[in-house]
Amino acid sequence: MSQIVSIPDVLFFQEGPGVRKSQFTNKGVKLLNVGNINNNKINLSTTEKYISEEEAYGKYSHFLVDDGDLLISCSGIVVNNFHNKISFITENDLPLCLNTSTMRFKSLDENKLYINFFYYFLMTTSFKKQIGQLITGSAQLNFGPSHIQKIKMPLPTLQNQKQVAKTLDKANELIELRKESITKLDELSKSIFIDMFGDPISNPLKWKIVKLEDLTTKITDGTHKTPIYKDSGIIFISAKNIKKERITFSDVKYISEEEHIQLSKRCNPEYQDILLTKSGSTGMSSIIPKVDFEFSLFESLCLIKYDRTKMNPFFLNNLLNSEATKFQYSKFIKGVAIKHLHLKDIRTLNIIYPPMKEQQKFAKIIEKIEEQKILYTQELEKLQENFDALLQRSFQE
Repeated sequence: MSQIVSIPDVLFFQEGPGVRKSQFTNKGVKLLNVGNINNNKINLSTTEKYISEEEAYGKYSHFLVDDGDLLISCSGIVVNNFHNKISFITENDLPLCLNTSTMRFKSLDENKLYINFFYYFLMTTSFKKQIGQLITGSAQLNFGPSHIQKIKMPLPTLQNQKQVAKTLDKANELIELRKESITKLDELSKSIFIDMFGDPISNPLKWKIVKLEDLTTKITDGTHKTPIYKDSGIIFISAKNIKKERITFSDVKYISEEEHIQLSKRCNPEYQDILLTKSGSTGMSSIIPKVDFEFSLFESLCLIKYDRTKMNPFFLNNLLNSEATKFQYSKFIKGVAIKHLHLKDIRTLNIIYPPMKEQQKFAKIIEKIEEQKILYTQELEKLQENFDALLQRSFQE
């Protein structure tokens, strides 16, 4: 049987200070940012905010992170995605200073609480439910130490804690291995593209250069008006539903069939059309797979209908996701906090245009890779389902 404890009974926790913009420097000690914690990993290359060594080792010395600290983001996070905003720090990431909206945790007594056990507790529905209730059920998490101190958690024996963490580590390792396999296939596709067509910027094979709009029949975007959401109905997706160059139909909203019909008069996504993200993670494209349902789009997605006698979807999609095209995007992306692409800039993209015969040759190879990716993705989904079920069972009170 597990005893139920409050987090302050077993953990030290601390939120970062509110460092002002006027204190930022170009070098010194890096400040941790909520954007540095993603998919349970720390990536400090995504921000360039520092404070001087004088302030870091003086005024803010008690906010300096230690090797092995458990870090989380605690502001502006969608509740259902919080499990991805948790990570351990390593010596390679140091020196590092906490900043506002980030927190760290340490076990007060390693003979009482195994910190890896707490790491997994933060991923549970129990934690998400408690923290959601404490912040009045908001769709986004914005919390601090005053909320954390009210959280209750099960605390079995130290031996059981270590066994739970070890089991979940193994399950998580299988997930990471399958993700790695998918990533390698993505890298293989990009490598084959370069081998067959060369760098689209330098264009060493001297392919014809055209505007994207010259080879398309429609380039438009989803509705600019926020629709009336329903509990069920027609699926409605946005840029957040394109992840790692694939469309996901999970975590979606719904609209009425009547509203969908009105929206589809201008924007009607169909099998093997291409969707391109216009906002947020801009410039990521994906081919629409064969699905047995209709769906509508928000304005953050661009719909590209190409001339199917002139373009192959696998060639075009790989070209749009290439570093060369992303380099073009970088010249005209607008916005600071949220990046935006405009339709006129997408329409006038300069793209290489090899003969259809060469595109088809590439597509035959890529289709085989895509088939393998689908199998790996299905396996990944099953592994994730098993992990989630195991996680919840492990923390039943």
